[in-house]
Amino acid sequence: MARDAGLREVYIWAVNAEQQATPQQITKAIEFVKANKVPAVFCESTVSDAPMRQVVGATGSTFGGVLYVDSLSESDGPVPTYLDLIRHDSKIITEGLTGAAS
Repeated sequence: MARDAGLREVYIWAVNAEQQATPQQITKAIEFVKANKVPAVFCESTVSDAPMRQVVGATGSTFGGVLYVDSLSESDGPVPTYLDLIRHDSKIITEGLTGAAS
Protein backbone atom coordinates (compact mmCIF):
# COMPACT_ATOMS: atom_id res chain seq x y z
CA MET A 1 0.00 0.00 0.00
CA ALA A 2 2.84 2.43 0.82
CA ARG A 3 4.46 1.81 -2.55
CA ASP A 4 1.19 2.31 -4.42
CA ALA A 5 0.58 5.63 -2.63
CA GLY A 6 4.12 6.86 -3.22
CA LEU A 7 4.98 6.70 0.47
CA ARG A 8 8.11 5.37 2.12
CA GLU A 9 7.55 2.79 4.84
CA VAL A 10 9.87 3.07 7.83
CA TYR A 11 9.45 0.87 10.86
CA ILE A 12 11.00 0.19 14.23
CA TRP A 13 11.10 -3.54 13.60
CA ALA A 14 9.90 -5.81 10.85
CA VAL A 15 6.26 -6.94 10.88
CA ASN A 16 5.73 -10.01 13.07
CA ALA A 17 9.16 -9.70 14.65
CA GLU A 18 9.38 -11.62 17.88
CA GLN A 19 11.34 -8.90 19.65
CA GLN A 20 11.04 -5.69 21.59
CA ALA A 21 12.13 -2.37 20.16
CA THR A 22 15.71 -1.46 21.01
CA PRO A 23 16.72 2.09 21.94
CA GLN A 24 18.67 2.28 18.68
CA GLN A 25 15.62 1.31 16.61
CA ILE A 26 13.47 3.90 18.34
CA THR A 27 16.17 6.55 17.90
CA LYS A 28 16.38 5.84 14.16
CA ALA A 29 12.60 6.18 13.86
CA ILE A 30 12.68 9.47 15.80
CA GLU A 31 15.42 10.82 13.56
CA PHE A 32 13.49 9.85 10.41
CA VAL A 33 10.23 11.40 11.62
CA LYS A 34 11.99 14.65 12.57
CA ALA A 35 14.07 14.86 9.37
CA ASN A 36 11.07 14.20 7.14
CA LYS A 37 8.46 16.10 9.16
CA VAL A 38 6.22 13.02 9.28
CA PRO A 39 2.83 14.20 10.58
CA ALA A 40 1.68 10.86 12.00
CA VAL A 41 3.03 7.44 12.90
CA PHE A 42 1.09 4.20 13.03
CA CYS A 43 1.32 0.84 14.77
CA GLU A 44 0.54 -2.64 13.55
CA SER A 45 -2.34 -4.36 15.35
CA THR A 46 -0.39 -7.31 16.72
CA VAL A 47 2.35 -5.38 18.55
CA SER A 48 2.51 -2.88 21.38
CA ASP A 49 2.06 0.76 20.42
CA ALA A 50 4.37 1.90 23.26
CA PRO A 51 7.47 2.36 21.03
CA MET A 52 5.50 4.44 18.52
CA ARG A 53 4.11 6.53 21.33
CA GLN A 54 7.74 7.20 22.36
CA VAL A 55 8.38 8.44 18.81
CA VAL A 56 5.33 10.70 19.07
CA GLY A 57 6.51 12.11 22.37
CA ALA A 58 9.98 12.86 21.03
CA THR A 59 8.92 14.38 17.71
CA GLY A 60 5.65 16.22 18.04
CA SER A 61 4.15 13.90 15.46
CA THR A 62 0.75 12.38 16.23
CA PHE A 63 -0.26 8.78 16.76
CA GLY A 64 -2.30 8.08 13.64
CA GLY A 65 -3.75 4.81 14.80
CA VAL A 66 -3.59 1.06 14.52
CA LEU A 67 -3.19 -0.63 11.15
CA TYR A 68 -4.02 -4.20 10.27
CA VAL A 69 -1.15 -5.43 8.16
CA ASP A 70 -1.47 -9.18 7.87
CA SER A 71 -4.18 -10.13 10.31
CA LEU A 72 -7.92 -9.65 10.48
CA SER A 73 -10.05 -8.84 13.49
CA GLU A 74 -12.81 -10.99 14.92
CA SER A 75 -15.98 -11.11 12.79
CA ASP A 76 -17.54 -8.29 14.83
CA GLY A 77 -14.36 -6.17 14.81
CA PRO A 78 -13.16 -3.39 12.50
CA VAL A 79 -11.61 -5.62 9.81
CA PRO A 80 -13.33 -9.00 9.52
CA THR A 81 -12.44 -9.29 5.80
CA TYR A 82 -9.49 -8.35 3.61
CA LEU A 83 -11.55 -5.64 1.87
CA ASP A 84 -12.40 -4.18 5.29
CA LEU A 85 -8.67 -4.21 6.11
CA ILE A 86 -7.88 -2.16 2.98
CA ARG A 87 -10.70 0.29 3.72
CA HIS A 88 -9.76 0.64 7.39
CA ASP A 89 -6.03 1.10 6.81
CA SER A 90 -6.59 3.55 3.93
CA LYS A 91 -8.90 5.64 6.11
CA ILE A 92 -6.55 5.61 9.12
CA ILE A 93 -3.52 6.53 7.01
CA THR A 94 -5.33 9.30 5.13
CA GLU A 95 -6.76 10.81 8.31
CA GLY A 96 -3.42 10.55 10.10
CA LEU A 97 -1.35 12.12 7.35
CA THR A 98 -3.83 14.89 6.54
CA GLY A 99 -4.84 15.71 10.11
CA ALA A 100 -8.49 14.92 9.34
CA ALA A 101 -10.74 14.03 12.28
CA SER A 102 -12.00 10.48 12.62
